[in-house]
Amino acid sequence: MRILPSDHLILKSQLSPDEFRERLSRKVSKERFFTLQFGFFSIPPHKTPFYGKIEEDKFKIRRALNYNNSFQPILHGEFQADDDGTRLSAELKMYWHVRAFVLFFIVCCSLIGISFLFVPAEEFEGPYSPISVSAFIFAFAVLILALVSGGFYFGGNKTREALAEDLMVTDIWQGRNLDEAPVYL
Repeated sequence: MRILPSDHLILKSQLSPDEFRERLSRKVSKERFFTLQFGFFSIPPHKTPFYGKIEEDKFKIRRALNYNNSFQPILHGEFQADDDGTRLSAELKMYWHVRAFVLFFIVCCSLIGISFLFVPAEEFEGPYSPISVSAFIFAFAVLILALVSGGFYFGGNKTREALAEDLMVTDIWQGRNLDEAPVYL
């Protein structure tokens, strides 16, 4: 069972792999080391919808945003020739340090919540019982996980839409298991 959000994406395009690579490279600029951001303005302004790098048949890109979003997905993928065009297979993941922090937070909340279950009710001082405190901590961890997942999947949908523009995409398949993709892909 996955705790942290991730997703797979398959796009099918009518373009040849060379045309696909050329159009994709027009949408992706080199990763910036530093950008100043003031509200919805960034200095220097974004010239392409994505940042990252594209190699011969692999890529690692993320959306260029005018705001900070630690939960935005990064696309790691590859593209290859298919029967009548190009097939792009990608995995959407969060930054590794964001995944590590969220996982650490969930584990800490779980351990604290479990530890409150072992406190005898007679020794617990305060207006609440240990079970209610434990339930509150677990609910807080679930809320944080839901917010992280919501931000990730919202960004993932926006990323998928921005990626599909101008690439002559005929089919899009999104899911957790690439083996479940339709046969025609």
